[in-house]
Amino acid sequence: MGLGRAGWLNRLFGVVERHFGLIVILLFAAAVVYGLVQWATTTWSSQGRLVFTAISALAVLMALGWVALLDLTGLRRPARSTLMAAPAVFLFAVAAAAPWLWIRPAYVPPAYPGPLATQVDIAFGDEMRLAGYEVESSTLRPGDRVRVRLEWQARRPMARDWSVFVHLNDPVLGRPIAQRDMFPGQGLLATRLLSPGERLVNEYVLTVPPTAVAPAELELVVGLYDFASGERLATADGRPPTAAGQDAVMLATVPLLPREGAYPNPVSILFEHGLELVGFAVEPRRVAAGGALEVVTYWRPTEPLPADFTFFAQVVGADTTRYAAIDAAPPTPTSGWTPGEVYEVRLPLALDPATPGDAYPLIVGLYTRTAEGGFDRLQQVTADGRLTEDYLTLTLVRVDAP
Repeated sequence: MGLGRAGWLNRLFGVVERHFGLIVILLFAAAVVYGLVQWATTTWSSQGRLVFTAISALAVLMALGWVALLDLTGLRRPARSTLMAAPAVFLFAVAAAAPWLWIRPAYVPPAYPGPLATQVDIAFGDEMRLAGYEVESSTLRPGDRVRVRLEWQARRPMARDWSVFVHLNDPVLGRPIAQRDMFPGQGLLATRLLSPGERLVNEYVLTVPPTAVAPAELELVVGLYDFASGERLATADGRPPTAAGQDAVMLATVPLLPREGAYPNPVSILFEHGLELVGFAVEPRRVAAGGALEVVTYWRPTEPLPADFTFFAQVVGADTTRYAAIDAAPPTPTSGWTPGEVYEVRLPLALDPATPGDAYPLIVGLYTRTAEGGFDRLQQVTADGRLTEDYLTLTLVRVDAP
């Protein structure tokens, strides 16, 4: 005779009552793992730290599973007790060995041979001295990496931890287009731990943006600053080629050569529907407030485009204020573009006369209007197929105050 609905409910409640703790642990662990799966599917990445909140629950489940497995072996109680402790002993041994086998070696700064190719003697305050540098860049082009090595010497015991900054400045913009900031010792040494006279060589890898305008003579600028306050450490003794009181030192100029291609500033940046930006030009890159910019972009569809897109260009501030903007449809509607052909789209911009003097991002993109009157922008597509921003920061432009 069946139990009936009430009987099944009573049996279910009995199971929940007897195993309430285990059920809570299972539900909590499952919720965390489900959240990790959702995160991984929406961000194209996975991070083990996201399950740390469930590590205790997972440890309990692992122990219960190990005990159940031993029960199935039919071993006697003393043998089972010994084997039950084996995972704990193993994990303890790994934890005890980790500081010596993996953590400590990871915090040993890499050693680089010295002396470096160019020797200098530049004192920053009475704390640090730059003794040499070298730049590995035979032919630097947009999108390339350049390696810079700096040789530092501690001059005296320090009470503050100074970070090193290395910038590649575009002289037209007066701003870095590539930079690297870190503590000495590849980010592993606090300057308070350095002994007077101690020397170390650090390597800094800077990546030039693929949309950097070339040709250009980039300026290699270095210095030290307090990360907590932003205060820079000024030069002290004014030995050539520097003067006392500078908060940064230009060591060299690095030629940036254009990529080979049929269009100005050749690039290969993909948007949705296989639309590729293959080149661009911006003239001038330095303009007075109230002046005009001419932006020319070159696009190549790799497949038929499904709609007539409108292109936009904007000069925006850090607070998203638009100091210049234009929306324009190309002469030939994009739905009629032939795959494989290159189309020129001009986007002239007029700067607001009240634009404060500064360097601003110039962004471009394209969109269609939705049925509700909104804007449906095309997103960039990475080489591995991920969708990213719905605009492209083309370059910076320098605006001089009126």
